[in-house]
Amino acid sequence: MAVGIRTHMQQEKQQMPPGTMPPSQVSELERPELYINRDLSWIEFNRRVFEEAQNNRHPLLERVKFLSIFDTNLDEFIMVRVAGLMDQVEAHVPSLSPDGMTAEQQLVAVRQTLAPLVQEVCQYWRSELMPLLAAQYIYILDYEQLDAQQRTSMRTYFEREVFPVLTPLAVDPTHRFPHISSRSLNLAVAISGRGPRRPRLQPAARLGRNDPAHRASPLGDRHG
Repeated sequence: MAVGIRTHMQQEKQQMPPGTMPPSQVSELERPELYINRDLSWIEFNRRVFEEAQNNRHPLLERVKFLSIFDTNLDEFIMVRVAGLMDQVEAHVPSLSPDGMTAEQQLVAVRQTLAPLVQEVCQYWRSELMPLLAAQYIYILDYEQLDAQQRTSMRTYFEREVFPVLTPLAVDPTHRFPHISSRSLNLAVAISGRGPRRPRLQPAARLGRNDPAHRASPLGDRHG
């Protein structure tokens, strides 16, 4: 019997065009449990980048850089892969991924895996890396944490370096919504005019990626 099966498989293989596999092998390779979802696999790759940021054998600024790489990778993942899955959902694409999931199922799985990871990264940045940076006199501060002299310095910096490169754009019924460039810094403000007939405007200001607002600003020595 074994000889007969082997002979049949050899004949089947001889009759197939070069570069193809017998139907029995093709059906075996189509089993979803053989595959790892590509998007979930990517998240695990980025988790390993985060683990490099947690490695205290690296210099401190290198650890911060790894966290920046994690964030940059995540931006691209959301813009490309997650956006692609959302497009499939909107277009009602019925096809399954090689691991047997629909686009909707993949989005749910991505969210369930990614949300706690992002929360862990944010917590690590605030509770671990920011204090280590502060110990080296590198401070990441909110405006409310600045003293009067530092606020004056920031106001001067804004008026001299940032304000001249702002691009004001109006958003109202008479203006189309402006194009928002990927990964650009944008500020939107709602303004209500005086009087019942004055329209409500929503001006927006846009900064390019290389503008001064994206750079660190010296504030002087906090220790006098």
